This record gives sequence, structure tokens and C-alpha cells, in this order.
Amino acid sequence: MKRIFCTAIFFASFVSILGGCGAKADMKKAQVAVDDFHAQLNAGNFDGIYNNSDDLLKNATSQERFVNLLSAVHRKLGTAKSADRKGFFLNYGNQGEMIRLTYSTQYDNDQASEEFVFHASGDRLLLAGYHINSDALITQ
Repeated sequence: MKRIFCTAIFFASFVSILGGCGAKADMKKAQVAVDDFHAQLNAGNFDGIYNNSDDLLKNATSQERFVNLLSAVHRKLGTAKSADRKGFFLNYGNQGEMIRLTYSTQYDNDQASEEFVFHASGDRLLLAGYHINSDALITQ
């Protein structure tokens, strides 16, 4: 009985370690994806962001609406200067692997809270959702 218990503990630890390694790699990919999003946003490549996004995002909004949102963010907030991750959530569910990250991002003209949702597709993470809150988006 003691041997079965020790084996179970070892197996659970092993699975936990493997899962932790996968999560760490996913977080690195997600950080690269957020950096890429901001670089494209700063360059005004709004259509490129939409075209390279996941079908979940494309089914939720039209290209015109999404591009208008990103254009307003760029016009009102300016260039993204720095982004500080505040939280993350990994979900391995029916739709596959989903990663949600929240950031406090400093732009030229204001600070914003951003939420990115990525869907894992092979080795790539595709943008499946984007939400932003900033006073400057409303008042300017």
C-alpha cells in the first residue's frame, strides 16, 4: 500500500512538473505575441493584426469594426511605450488551449488596462480577443 501511495505521489509530481514546463513555454510565447501586437499597433498595421487573428475573434467582430477600434486606440493613446503584465490565466478546454493575459500598458498619452486572449494553434498563438480600458479613449 505504501509503495502504491509513493508511486502515485511521484506520478502526480511528474505530471505537475511537465505541466509547469508547458505553461512556462506558453507564457514566453504569449509575451512575444503581446510584444508583436504592440509593434504592429505602433506601426499602424491594424489590418495585419486582424488578418493574423484567430477565427474566434473574426467571428466575434468584423474587420472594419476591429480596425476602427485599433485606429482609435492608436490615434487617442499614441505609441505603446511599455507593458507590465498584471495577471494570466491558462485554460486547457474543449476549444483547445486558451491564454488570457492582463497588462497595464503605458502609451504616449495615457495608461491603459489591456486584456489579450490567445488561442494556441500548433506552435503559434493567435489573437482570439482584445479588450482595452482607458479614460483617454472616452474623453478625447
